[in-house]
Order: sequence, then C-alpha cells, then structure tokens
Amino acid sequence: MFVLDFLPIIVTVFGFYMLVKLRFFLFRNPLKISKRILSLFRDDSSRKSLTLALAGTLGVGNIVGVAYGLSVGGAGCLFWIFVSSFFSAVLKYAESSLAAEKRENNRGGMAYVIKASFGKFGWLLGASYAMLCILLSLTMGTSLQSQSFIMSAGKNGRMAEWVYSLVFVIAVAAVILGGAEKITKATSFFIPLSTIVYVLICIFVILKNVSNAYAVAQNILTEAFDFRSAAGGVSSFLAVKAMKEGYARGLLSNEAGAGTSAMAQSRSDLSASDVGLLGVCEVFFDTSLLCMLTGFAVLFSGVDISGMSGIEIICSAFSSSLGSGAVTVLFVLIFFFAFSTVICWYYYGSECVWYIFKKKNSPSYIALFLFFTFVGFLIPHGVLIKISDYLLFFMSVLTILTLYKNSESIVRLSEKYGLLKNSYSGKKLDADSRKSLDS
Repeated sequence: MFVLDFLPIIVTVFGFYMLVKLRFFLFRNPLKISKRILSLFRDDSSRKSLTLALAGTLGVGNIVGVAYGLSVGGAGCLFWIFVSSFFSAVLKYAESSLAAEKRENNRGGMAYVIKASFGKFGWLLGASYAMLCILLSLTMGTSLQSQSFIMSAGKNGRMAEWVYSLVFVIAVAAVILGGAEKITKATSFFIPLSTIVYVLICIFVILKNVSNAYAVAQNILTEAFDFRSAAGGVSSFLAVKAMKEGYARGLLSNEAGAGTSAMAQSRSDLSASDVGLLGVCEVFFDTSLLCMLTGFAVLFSGVDISGMSGIEIICSAFSSSLGSGAVTVLFVLIFFFAFSTVICWYYYGSECVWYIFKKKNSPSYIALFLFFTFVGFLIPHGVLIKISDYLLFFMSVLTILTLYKNSESIVRLSEKYGLLKNSYSGKKLDADSRKSLDS
C-alpha cells in the first residue's frame, strides 16, 4: 500500500533530522528528562491533558492492530515497532511543543500552527488539515473502534450486532453531550484503569510462558532482518514485510507526525516544552509499553496466528494462558479502550469543526459522529483501514512540512525553556531571537 511504503520513510528521515537539530537531547539526558516528566504529573491539568491524548492513541490499535501486524509481518514486526518509537518520540515532542506555543485562547493543534506558518494561505491549509481530521474522526476515530468492540462482543455474547452498537452509541452520547470537561473526566478515569489491568494481564501471559523467551527473541531478530528477498536499494528495503508492518502499526497507533494529540496537550497550562515532554511520555505508554507488551504476550503464548484476524489472535493468546474467561475480560477492556478513544476523537473532531466554522458543540457534527459510531460495524474493515491510512498520510504530510518550516523555532523553543544548553548552532539566544520566538 502506498501509505505503508512511504510514510515510514518520511517519518524516519524527518525524525532523524529533528533528532540531530535537537542534538539528541531526549537520549543524552534521560535522567533529566525523566525527572522533568515525573514532576509534571503533580499538575492536575497536565494529567488530564495526557490522559485525554492517551485516550486517542491507547485504543484497539494497541491490541488488535499489533496482533494483525504480527500475522502479516511476522515476529520481526515487533522489533520495528520499537525502532519507530524513537522517531515517533521526537516528532511528538516537536508537534506538541510547537502547538502549545501557538495556541489561541486555550485552543491549539496543528491547524493553528499551519495557519500561523503559511501567511495568506495559512487559514486555508489549516482548514484542509482540520477537514482531514474531521473525516479521520469518523473512520479511525469512531467507526473502527466501535467495529472492534462489536467484533469482540461477537466472541462473548449472542445478542445481535446492532444491539451492541446501540448500547455503545448511547454510552458515547452520554459523555460527549456533556462537553470537554466531561470528556476529560471520563478519560482520566477509564484510561489509567484499563491500562493497568491490560498491562498486568500481558505480564501474566508472558511470565506463564517465559520458557519460550529464547525462541521468541530468536524469531524477532531473525525475521526483523530478513532481507533474503531483497535485490538491493531502497525498494528492496521497503519490501521487507516486518519493517513495513512494524512501522505502520507503530505510527498508526501513536499517530506521531499527524499532530492530532497536540489538540489535547494544548489544554494544559504548562510551558510549551513541558507539553512537548508529555508528547514523549505519550509515545512511551502507547508504543514502547502497550504495543510491545501486546506483541510479547502473543508471541510468548505460542499460539498459531496464521490466517487469523487481530481479535481472534488476541483471544487465542489470552485464552491459552487464562482460560475461557479471558475472552470476557478482553471484551470489557476493549470496550473501555474503544470508548475512551471514541470520545477523545469526538473532541478532536469538534475542535476542528470550531476552527473551520466557529461552532461549539455543533448538532450536525454530533449527529454525524454518532451515526458513524452506530453503523461502523457495517462498513468493511479493509475499507475503513485504507481510508484511515490515506487520511493519516495526508495529515502527516501537512504536519511534517509545517514542522520542517518551524524547525529552527522548535530548537530555540527547547533552549528557551532550558532543555538545551545551547541552540543547534552552539550559540546562546540573543534578545532579538527570544523576541522573535515569543511573537
């Protein structure tokens, strides 16, 4: 697929470019960065902003998406998911910090950064980004999530699919009609609880099958670097399924480079650089923790995943270690993850509606969003995936072009708030540079 072929290359090249520009500060001072991030959790607004952003990324993609990636790309897929997280982290930092610096009246996101970056074409390009995000909220944001929940419900119950869908829609409507404050309260409760339970289950599955550790490690490393079919050059590198699927699952899970979570992060009262560090924290929880634990749980379980869907793989992996009751637990967890993701994506979509139309809690958008939530199970899964991939790709192109245009500002911003001793050039900022940054 076009997106799977080129998005990893774009993200890797630009991610490495930003790592160099920022002098690898995320990895040169891990203790300093970790202490800074931990100190942010004392602030209530930062915790709520992070859980809202995590709600948009900690969805069924971390569970079903990773399992599907393993079935297509093999065990080596997990290695490339981990590699992608390094580039994702710096992109999250860049987009989140820049969006926070450009926020307007406690509203922020890449649409506002794009508007401020491209002069007379800024608003139009920002509106194009916002429209893509609205469409993505209807496909990946809600239809895919409700579909995954209903698929898991089919493994656990006997009611008709439309009944599960109706219950899901009613639950979503009860929260989103309460506004942004109710959304953040819901995500700040559901996300930590669901994550802790899911992490403990994955660890239990891994420990119960720890005797498979050597075989799993061997398969991951062997299949990650399987270039036997390659004839040479970039095209052969892209042909490696493990790399392609690993990058795709990682990027589709954490949405790095797309700029979506910047809308949630901008709600906090923190400085721009601290908001950027929350973006890094988001990648850690989403990709380095949940995606990796999901992959390890599946591989350690030893179940045959060939020819199975993502949800079937997860059910088999958990059931083999926890018994038939695992399906019920998984059903509940997927409901909470999907539910949190859907209400977060409603927030993203409504913020983009505000950017374009200046309408708060638009009845038309609410009705359209709930409609797609209800009919999501009727849309072919492959169609939803393909549409979401392309929407995410074009959003990422707009975001990365904007970040490139503002790359020097991101460097100066990082130094301004003390994350870099010097700017990339090695010189301290003068008064004019600081004034330019603040304007």
